[in-house]
Amino acid sequence: MLKKFIVLSLAILPFISKAQIALFSNDKNEKLKDPEPSIGIVYYDFSYVSDTTKPENVSNQTMALSFGKDYSKFYSSTFKTEDSLIKADLTRQITEQNGLGNINLSARSSIKGTPDVFLIDLKSEKIFEVKRIGMKSYLVSGDNNTINWDIQDSTKKIGDYTCQKAVGLSKGRNYIVWFSTDLPYSYGPRRLFGLPGLILEAYDETNRIVYHFKSLEMTTSGQLGLPENGIPATAKEYKDLEKAFKADPSGFLKSSMQGSVSGASFGAPAGGNVQIKSITINKGDGPNGKKSSPKIINFPIDLTED
Repeated sequence: MLKKFIVLSLAILPFISKAQIALFSNDKNEKLKDPEPSIGIVYYDFSYVSDTTKPENVSNQTMALSFGKDYSKFYSSTFKTEDSLIKADLTRQITEQNGLGNINLSARSSIKGTPDVFLIDLKSEKIFEVKRIGMKSYLVSGDNNTINWDIQDSTKKIGDYTCQKAVGLSKGRNYIVWFSTDLPYSYGPRRLFGLPGLILEAYDETNRIVYHFKSLEMTTSGQLGLPENGIPATAKEYKDLEKAFKADPSGFLKSSMQGSVSGASFGAPAGGNVQIKSITINKGDGPNGKKSSPKIINFPIDLTED
């Protein structure tokens, strides 16, 4: 039985030019800098209209915000489930080939959820977007993270918590949020933070980006912190790497993986090395065998960049 493994997961949008490679290690084994225990996890029902010409096409998924004293981690619970299926398939391929052979990654347009992961460090008031290409993890950050919140008098009940209204600008978009001082943690969805209580609901002024409270679990299981192997990068530096990947995804992956992966990491026999002969990325069809159209995003969540 495999006790520890690191495998590639592929989050591919309808066309390879939109692809992103995500490398997820087992969360329990991921090494963190100055780790701290989690205090709780809040789940949100997230809805998003990315194409304003087709408002009926609403993307839905479950997002999760794990939070502690100084750190939070925001990610797609839906994608994490999909990712586990891809992990299992890749591990099977490597095991069946005894760690030697060809890796076949399918680019399925039906993959649900987003690979986006956001870490907030309250001590430095910095937001890190975790990006992964090949075997490397990048911590993409920028300036202007602080939100000048306008806390208002309006209140309402969300679940068992009395929440107060606040309005603020994040990455060019105005957000209305509802936070509860009963939960004195300054976190919220994605890049939203800095209030005297946990944000349980948030939406932009057009209601195309909406986070509805689903549930809250107070738990001390799990660790939070910045990845020890994370490479600091600006948005521009990461875009340059992404450009190189898109130009030759198979070659980029092969060069980044070759010679740096132990057999145990990928499920090969103990002590063996994984020799990647080739990586084939298949552009899959949409549901029912129909060709997928490229996803149109004319309403990005982040309107401005660093």
